[in-house]
Amino acid sequence: MHLNLRGWPPYRRLRVFEFRVARRLHAFEKRTGPWRTALLVATAGMLLASIYTRPAVKTGWFGKPLAELARDPIPVGVHNDLAFRVLTPMVSYLIGLRGEGVVLTNLLFAWLLLVILYRELRRSRISSYYAALGTLTLALTVPTLTTVYYNDNTDALAHLLLAAAYFQRKRPWVLWGCFALSLYNREAALFMFPWLAYLRLRERGWGRAYVLEITGALSCALAPYLLFRKWVASRVIMTYDLDFYLDPLLRYPLEIWRQTFGYQWLGWLSVYKTMWLVPVVALIWLRRSQESAKRNSILLLLGCAYVQLFFGWDTTRYLSMAFPVMLIAWETLVPHNRFDVKHWVVPCLIASLAVPNLYTAHDIIEVMHGAIQALLT
Repeated sequence: MHLNLRGWPPYRRLRVFEFRVARRLHAFEKRTGPWRTALLVATAGMLLASIYTRPAVKTGWFGKPLAELARDPIPVGVHNDLAFRVLTPMVSYLIGLRGEGVVLTNLLFAWLLLVILYRELRRSRISSYYAALGTLTLALTVPTLTTVYYNDNTDALAHLLLAAAYFQRKRPWVLWGCFALSLYNREAALFMFPWLAYLRLRERGWGRAYVLEITGALSCALAPYLLFRKWVASRVIMTYDLDFYLDPLLRYPLEIWRQTFGYQWLGWLSVYKTMWLVPVVALIWLRRSQESAKRNSILLLLGCAYVQLFFGWDTTRYLSMAFPVMLIAWETLVPHNRFDVKHWVVPCLIASLAVPNLYTAHDIIEVMHGAIQALLT
């Protein structure tokens, strides 16, 4: 894949600008170290995301139960539909950001994800400039923007734990610890188990030890979590309990999926917009180079995220759980400039900024308004 943009004057000016930024960023990291650079890039990413979309200053309608949990993580005799998702509000409570302060806790988790992402991309033999560009890609797309704009869910910590599990895939105790914790933050993490199990399969290979590790990890995570759900259900009144999601599935397995089918393409588009080109090109490269492990990892991750659509209606949120596909694609293409990615990825990111930030759930489509959209309309 080769796009001949080099003779176009705006593109030449863009490349000159990129070279200057890359040189200064490299000099800054050489002077201060990679961690301080990660802090700088992550902070810049959150500031840009707050300009790109209008940041929430308090929890939305669905976030009210989250704020109540951050005020009292172990309620009794009240109605709270998010009582099972206690990890984010519990952390918020413990660090003193109680009630509406959970808004800041979510932003903190989103910022930490960007810090870790930059650091890990640098460890993957990616230059400081393209590590920063990969970090900004996540900051300016749905996995971060929904936290900035809505801030009424626990997605930020869910994404942080999933990314930590991926980056620590060689350390089973860390990976499975992140998986177990993530259940208390968002039960949809259970859908990611097949992908995490595949990551471990790649690391240690098939055998009796692998089977014992996988079954042991799942049992040790699920047993206390199910007891926790039973304990919470005996203390709190809930609408969105297990029956709420399973009853339609038992009556007609495709009922929920059918209701969102017409909007699923928009859900996929909303996650990365034009930046989906990066994972698509990575899949093409992996297919040509016979690198089945990474290719299977991307496809399995997409499948794990998609299966959620049989159980719930929040299309954009569910599909954004597949956000690590961008990390895998970045690690595949950028270090060796495969398919000349370094020459077209920045124009691709700029193009994505011109596409409205959409959010879809059931048959609802919302636009996450921000400064750029205001200028274009």
